[in-house]
Amino acid sequence: MDPASRNGRRESRLFITNLKYECYNEMEEQFERHYGVVMTKINGFSEKEATENILALSNMDKTSFESCCAGLVYAFIVDTDKEKTAKHFKLLACIAANEAQPWWTVLCVTNMILIELMHRVKTPLRSRMVTFFAHLMKDPNCKKVDSVMTNFLRFIGTDCCDITESLELLSMLIQLLLSNFDWMKQLKINSTLPTASFLNVVRYLSSPTLGKELDPYKPLFLNFVERVVRERFAWLTLLGRWVLFDLMKLSSYPSISAIWSDIYNNPTHICSDMPGGVVDMMTKTNPLVFTQRLPNLLQRRVEAIWRFPPSSDFEYHFQWINETLAAPSCTGLRAELIRVMPQLAVCDKDSFYVRTVFTAFILSTAEAHEQAMCRLAFFIDWICCVREPSAQSTDLIIATLSYSSQHNPQLVNSLFDFLVLVDSFVP
Repeated sequence: MDPASRNGRRESRLFITNLKYECYNEMEEQFERHYGVVMTKINGFSEKEATENILALSNMDKTSFESCCAGLVYAFIVDTDKEKTAKHFKLLACIAANEAQPWWTVLCVTNMILIELMHRVKTPLRSRMVTFFAHLMKDPNCKKVDSVMTNFLRFIGTDCCDITESLELLSMLIQLLLSNFDWMKQLKINSTLPTASFLNVVRYLSSPTLGKELDPYKPLFLNFVERVVRERFAWLTLLGRWVLFDLMKLSSYPSISAIWSDIYNNPTHICSDMPGGVVDMMTKTNPLVFTQRLPNLLQRRVEAIWRFPPSSDFEYHFQWINETLAAPSCTGLRAELIRVMPQLAVCDKDSFYVRTVFTAFILSTAEAHEQAMCRLAFFIDWICCVREPSAQSTDLIIATLSYSSQHNPQLVNSLFDFLVLVDSFVP
């Protein structure tokens, strides 16, 4: 048996594995096999021979093509040597160009890792994804890489990585986007990458618990926010009126305070399609709350609560989410979760009740430093209320206050106290 293996399984180069206790993971095993097959066609061959071998294998059938793509993506991530990295990407570009939609399979493989397996990727290798994105951005035929990068952003800020790693990964991606801002400007107006990047940066910049950890990254993050707002505010209109809530979080920074002054006094200087400034923004809604504001893992747990009628499982789900939100790397997510609640479609009284109880729970378990922002997130739809065909934007507020008046009167009192002082949060 291979000395690098235990219990009949070889230790993975990419994924964190507990070989003694862990169950078989088919998806990881497939990546390992694909990588092994690709290496047999590359190692020991010249560049020309390796290219011929990979092309011959990928042209056999669809399964072989997908195997080559997965194996080369795996190889790019685990081999940190620049020469090997360039070789793997060149081979990947060679076979991706033969696809009807160039790079489609490669992006699907990358998405699979980001959505299903990123929390199991070894910590030192997670930053390799940013390097991979940098290579993909250089190819004009790679059209959908921005959607894949959004899923990387939805991994950052989970309890799978600590605050130091989260800030480092985010700063690397933001630096990449700033260095390629002209590339960003060519994205479609409804691309979720600019808004997801903006929201992640805002969440950390507005955190009251981050001190010395955030200081090295503040100039970079503030530069990104200012460039996005002043040069491409049209991206942020996808967030609807809640972009005002996000800018409120940063109003203590002088550069953002100057932006608020322009929004009030000279809105067309920020966006030509917004002559009415704040009033115009209040009429807009946000169609993509999940993909912009919550990590994938947290979204799945929230959606799981909605699949079942009220039961004793409530407490288990609620407690898991509360423990997750307490992680330093998840700072600001509690307010984001409250912000998402009014937008969840409810189709029956059970779902409506679950949503109400869950919102009351998230508000009542907030730490002292989170309470002000959570209450602002809770009331922002009421503060920005406009006439709409549906009361969807404010019904949760009324239902939560009604429920809490019976089960947690102290919460209701504190919420109304906040409303009295809410003017202090408006720039």
